Amino acid sequence: MVGGMDRAKESASDESVDAMDTTQHPDPATFDPRRKFVRLMDSPREDFVAFEFSIGTPELAVELLLPVDAFEEFCATNRVERLEA
Repeated sequence: MVGGMDRAKESASDESVDAMDTTQHPDPATFDPRRKFVRLMDSPREDFVAFEFSIGTPELAVELLLPVDAFEEFCATNRVERLEA
């Protein structure tokens, strides 16, 4: 019976994970890991740039904060496409 209980717990656990999964997965047909995107955000200070950075698709991004000079270098190094805010 222990094996049956373990399988029941595992099944319930899988269902709760599926119910909580709100992740939007990029479309493999349009996802291109060579494309990189930057979208500017409101910066807390003039000497820093707050922005979202994405790889492959602009829908999935991380927020970053860099000094202005480092931001410009980051954009040049990554050959980003700038997106409208």
